[in-house]
Amino acid sequence: MYLFGSHTADGRGAVNPKGLKYYNNVIDELIKHGILPHVTLHHLDVPQVLQDEYGGWLSPKIIDDFKELADVCFKEFGDRVSYWTTMNEPNINSLASFDYGFFPPRQCSHPYGANCSGGNSAVEPYITVHNYILAHSAAAELYRKKYQVGQFYRILNPILFGEYPDSMKKNAGSRLPFFSYLESQRVKGSCDFIGINYYFALYVADDPVIDKIGPRDSSSDMFAKFTGNRAGVDVRGYFIWTFVDVFELLSGYSIRFGLYHVNFEDSGHERTPKFSAYWYHNFLKNGTSIKIENNGKQWESAPSE
Repeated sequence: MYLFGSHTADGRGAVNPKGLKYYNNVIDELIKHGILPHVTLHHLDVPQVLQDEYGGWLSPKIIDDFKELADVCFKEFGDRVSYWTTMNEPNINSLASFDYGFFPPRQCSHPYGANCSGGNSAVEPYITVHNYILAHSAAAELYRKKYQVGQFYRILNPILFGEYPDSMKKNAGSRLPFFSYLESQRVKGSCDFIGINYYFALYVADDPVIDKIGPRDSSSDMFAKFTGNRAGVDVRGYFIWTFVDVFELLSGYSIRFGLYHVNFEDSGHERTPKFSAYWYHNFLKNGTSIKIENNGKQWESAPSE
């Protein structure tokens, strides 16, 4: 689950009590049904007031505002939430919003972006990534110092090692911001886990033809079994995108990633489980191999280890 900043704090003024009530109800309902909540603080959205005031993620001022949002969430929900992700896909947000111009505020420049409202595609993605990293580390530091006891390589490299990779420094040159010594020390080691987005499996045959496993909007969806634990990686869980069909930012309702099909033409939004829902249910419950046949194809899960 992820939080909308506009539902909790608008960047200025008092926290929205209706937003807090909404998310408290969601968290309580999850726990009631035996679901462990894992909360993401930022998923693309920025309060408009912060965008208007100083340009959102283009300004280092957002670091303190993001830390303030994190403080509110840790305080209000931390008694029931033990797992936090600071932000989802900051690399995608940086490119889509400040390089290609797909996402608001459509900051980009020719020839990289289309329908640009202004901006510099050669510089601004680096600035925003830099501010993402500093905002993440500020929230992580806050949580560890104040709350924890009581309750794609350009981004990963600084978080693990405290600096950008050499290849990035060479390619970006003076366009790339730098970390001060104190910033580097704060950023380094500021994550407790790493999340990986897994969209397809690709298999290369002898001919060599690449066979792409069916897309996730297919009713015969195939979910990947991470084998990292066999390579010494501590895999703790799985997050499926998504439980039900939802509005996708770039594709609307034309792509359906849900385990459950939603009939948006029906006033009650009738939900129907897809084959993938049955597959995933068995995978989580039993950790065993099952076969689901659809349109002449068989999809098989691997046993857990």
